[in-house]
Amino acid sequence: LVDAAIEDTFLYGHTPIAVEGEAAEKLFAEYSSSEQSAVTVTDCPAVCLDRGVDSSLVAYPLPEKYLNNESHEHDTFANFMASNACGRVEYGFINYSGKDLALYWVNQNTETYMYPFLQNERNTRFTSTFIGHTFRAKDPETGEVLLEHTVASNGVIGVGNHVNHHRKRDIRKEVRNTMGGEWRKHQLVKRTFSALGFDTGRLPNDVFGSMRAFYYNNRAPPHRLMEEWDSKGL
Repeated sequence: LVDAAIEDTFLYGHTPIAVEGEAAEKLFAEYSSSEQSAVTVTDCPAVCLDRGVDSSLVAYPLPEKYLNNESHEHDTFANFMASNACGRVEYGFINYSGKDLALYWVNQNTETYMYPFLQNERNTRFTSTFIGHTFRAKDPETGEVLLEHTVASNGVIGVGNHVNHHRKRDIRKEVRNTMGGEWRKHQLVKRTFSALGFDTGRLPNDVFGSMRAFYYNNRAPPHRLMEEWDSKGL
């Protein structure tokens, strides 16, 4: 069942692996304890693992990463692969090239214009797309390609990077003024606490694993971008 479904389905860059033993017990403990037998491929246990997740956290995917045959989005194996569980991701594009660009989706040799790709963080473009989709940023006047990128995970990417510019200023005076302002604000705070108060807790493994995967996949330029801070505050 699974082999046939895999052969007939676009996998969005995923590599199918049959797991057994301890790996199967950790990933599919709930299923393995059940006595149900598979009639169709969507009755089989399946999960999509994030690219870049730590090895110590790979056995703890988010619940929505599992094939759920009660969800209309997972009514076929192909729909499961194309869902947020696997192939569908969110991707952001930021333009620091110094000029306004045009963003295109590239399907094989065909470019489809998406929208103007304006400059700076406030004009960041986020789109819902799929792993394996390619995007191209071009100068609308010259046709020069400044970015071509194939999506491999959730993330962001920049055309160039922001360079912070700092004006000359009296830093001692600003520190003094900021201290005074923050002191006045703290006197106006009405403190209310939940039952948790100042207690600390540990993030669930699945949440932390998802965060770590996002960090790993976006940890270096052109995905890691400089914050537009310039001379705001201290």
